[in-house]
Amino acid sequence: MGLVISAVDWLQPLLPKKEDLMISRLWKRIPILVVALGSGLILAGARGGVAQRHDQAAEAQPLEGTWRVRVSVFDCKTGEPISAFRALETFARGGTMTETSGTIVFPNVRSPGHGVWSADGSESSYRAASTAFITRDGVLALTQTITQNIQIGDNPDEFVSDVSAEFFNPDGELAAAGCGTAAGERFQ
Repeated sequence: MGLVISAVDWLQPLLPKKEDLMISRLWKRIPILVVALGSGLILAGARGGVAQRHDQAAEAQPLEGTWRVRVSVFDCKTGEPISAFRALETFARGGTMTETSGTIVFPNVRSPGHGVWSADGSESSYRAASTAFITRDGVLALTQTITQNIQIGDNPDEFVSDVSAEFFNPDGELAAAGCGTAAGERFQ
């Protein structure tokens, strides 16, 4: 049996000593511990993030969100109705806004309006201003600036506003002005 070496005898020099084996097992467990610790930290961070989102939600302004809006335009001097149309307005956290309208200005094309909004001294009163471009055959025809004074009443999903619009020619000169009112319903 001298020439036949058992597998155990042959592998014995390759196997770690008992104390090395214990250290080796510890090293093998370290990645598991690191992953477990990292996962715990990630979960704690996620919980903190959820708490932070809840805190931010508590700080949300009532105007934030998207609104379906019905706009009525009238002659500023006489109060005579001119037109009515629908629009969408989105008020984002941080004070930016976008708006689109269903006005028919064919053959002109009106871009979406982009602007800003802010609270106006109370939780239910806001000011908003946006600008849109009106082009004809791809050339700037007018720049429209809209200003609103918005009030949210007892129903937090509705608002009313006084609207003024100014139209400037490509040279920046006032070409026309308009007045109106708007009624908004929160898009849900």
